[in-house]
Amino acid sequence: MTDLAVLLADEEKRKALVIASKCCVDAMKFNWYDSKFLRRFEAGKRFLAIVAPGRLSEFVAGFEVLRTDPDYSVRHLDPVFDEATFEKVCETVHTLPYVALEHYESDSFGRSLLRHHPYFTELQSVLTPKVSELVGETVSPAYNFLSLYRGGGRCDPHLDQPLSKWTLDICIEQSVEWPIYFSQVVDWPSADAPGERTIEDLRADSSLKFESVTLTPNRGAIFSGSSQWHFREPIPGGRSGFCHLLFFHYVPAGAEPLANPKQWASHFNIPELEILVAADSMVVAARRAEAERPVL
Repeated sequence: MTDLAVLLADEEKRKALVIASKCCVDAMKFNWYDSKFLRRFEAGKRFLAIVAPGRLSEFVAGFEVLRTDPDYSVRHLDPVFDEATFEKVCETVHTLPYVALEHYESDSFGRSLLRHHPYFTELQSVLTPKVSELVGETVSPAYNFLSLYRGGGRCDPHLDQPLSKWTLDICIEQSVEWPIYFSQVVDWPSADAPGERTIEDLRADSSLKFESVTLTPNRGAIFSGSSQWHFREPIPGGRSGFCHLLFFHYVPAGAEPLANPKQWASHFNIPELEILVAADSMVVAARRAEAERPVL
C-alpha cells in the first residue's frame, strides 16, 4: 500500500487523496457488521468516476464473479458429517480452554469465537467439493470460525463481505431451536440505498421474501451471505440459552484478490486505487478517534 507520506509530498496525489477521502466519507452509510467491502466498493466507484472514468466500467464488471445468481436458494446438508466425525467435532468444542476463545463480540453478538482451529480447517477443506457442487461453482476455503452463542445471543441484520460469498452454517449443539432468517438474493446495496437496517425494516420490505431455516445438530445450510440479508433474533430461554455453530466460509476459486480491496490496484492495474485504500484507512481512523474521544 502507498505510504501516506509519499502521497502528501506530491501535489497531484495529495489532491487525489482529498477526493478519495470525500468518496470514503460519502460511503460510510454502510455501517452494519461486515460492511467494509461494500463501503470501499462504492467509494471506489465514486472515486474512479472522477479520477479515471475510462476504467470505471471495467472495475465494476470485474466483480461479477462475486455476485450471486438471483435464482439461488438455500441448500441443505443433513447430515453434514458422519457420526464419528461429528462426535470428534463435539469433543473438540467441549475441550477448548477458555483462553483459546476470543470474547470481543460478547456485547454485540453475545458470543465467543475461535478462528481457524486446525481440525475445523481440515474439515472445511474436505467439504469444499461438496459445497462447490451445491452452489454451482468451484469454490476455495476462505476462513472458518466456531461461534459459541450464549443467553441473549443475537445476530443483527447484515450482509457479509464477498470473501464469504458462500457460508456453510453448521449447528453443533443448542439448548433450543434457534431459526436463522434469509432474504432472497438481492443486488449489492448502492450508495443511494438505505443505510443500517433493523429487523423491522427488513421484515416490512415484502420484496425480500424472508424465509427461516431451523438447524439441528449436525445439520447445515449453505447460503450466500454477501447477497442474502440474514439475521437471528435473540436466543429464547433467557440466560440459560445457548447455541454452538460452526461457520465455513468459501469464495469463488481465484476471486480472492477481488475480495481484498488492498489488492485491487494490482489486480486491475489501476494505481489510483492505492490512494483509495490509504484514504479509507484515514477516514476510519478519524471516525474511531472521534468515537473514543471522552465526553467532557
